[in-house]
Parts: sequence; structure tokens; C-alpha cells
Amino acid sequence: KISSLQVESILDTADMIQIPVLKKAVEILMRSDRIAVLGLSPNSLCGELFRRKMLAIGITVTVPRVDEGGAYACALTERDCAIVISYAGNQEVRSPMKFVPIMEKHKVPLIGITGEGENYIRRHMDCVFTMSSRERLYSKIAGFSTEMSVITILNILFSCCFQRNYKANWDYKLSNASVLESERNATVRQMREAESCSADRLEMEFSAE
Repeated sequence: KISSLQVESILDTADMIQIPVLKKAVEILMRSDRIAVLGLSPNSLCGELFRRKMLAIGITVTVPRVDEGGAYACALTERDCAIVISYAGNQEVRSPMKFVPIMEKHKVPLIGITGEGENYIRRHMDCVFTMSSRERLYSKIAGFSTEMSVITILNILFSCCFQRNYKANWDYKLSNASVLESERNATVRQMREAESCSADRLEMEFSAE
């Protein structure tokens, strides 16, 4: 049932994505000097996955803590952008919506990810994606559907950014992966050597006894 729910959530999310909106969002991301993802947990955790993927192709994304959201909002300019994630998207006095007026004042391009229906995010964002929800907002046991929907949207955005400079991103990712893998392999070799030395010492101790 969990598998079916998540698959349905992915398909719902894909059906609700409008290609012109997707293209506009990717244009915003690609021309931005800095990208910030603003949202409460667990949306911020989904943002961390996006941050890690974008870092793999040399694009820096920041997912500020809740208590630093205002500081980041004040620091962003029209050369940057922010992705604001909120299912309800209506509580203007709460994070992350309360930072929107600050960013609007600084002419920061805004990308919203929110639930269906009219809300504050839809009225104030440059482009908006709709997250799917197949569970009740408060009585659910966990946000399986909404979390999968947010991750799907962010994955699509990352994939489109990757595709824009596919060859360069592929080469960048491979070159960095070869360095990182060599470091990891070296660490594995060191661990094996350490285990081997420990085994040798243990065998010597038994022989001495």
C-alpha cells in the first residue's frame, strides 16, 4: 500500500506540472547566483536532498535553519532566487511565508511548492508547483504522499538543470566522483589494513599465551 501510494503521488505530481512553469523555474535557477530553499521540516529535509544533488553539478543551494530564514531572505537579491515550500501556503505570519515580503522588496525571483487551491504562495510567487496529497493533513500517520511529491518536483527541477549543460555537468560529476571514490577506496584500504594488523596482534597474543 505504501508503494502504491507513493507511485500514485508521483504520477499525480507529474500530471499537475505545467511545462511553461517548469521552463520558467529552470531559467530562474540557472541564472541565479544563490539558491535558497525555505521550508519547515520535513520540507527542509527534502530540500537537503535537492541541495546535495545540485552540489554534485557545482550549483550551491542553501537550506537555512528556521531561525536563520529571515537573515537569508534579507541577504538575497534579484540575482538570486528562493524556493518556498509549504503545503498550506497561507499562514503569512509563519515561516517561510513571513519572509516573502522581504524577498519581494529585494525583487528576489520566487518559486513556490504548495498544495492545491488558492493561497498566499500562489498570489506571490513567480511560478508555482502543486504537490499531491493522498492523506489527511492532520490525522495521517506520516506524510508519505506529500513528501514524495515534493521530492519528485525537486528531482525534476534538478534533472532539468542537469540537462541544460548535460556534457559539462556529466564531466564535472565524473571528475569529482573519481576523486571522491579514490579517497573512499583509500579509506577502505586503510580500514582493511587496520583490521589485518589487529588480527595479527590478536594472533600473536594467543600464541604468546
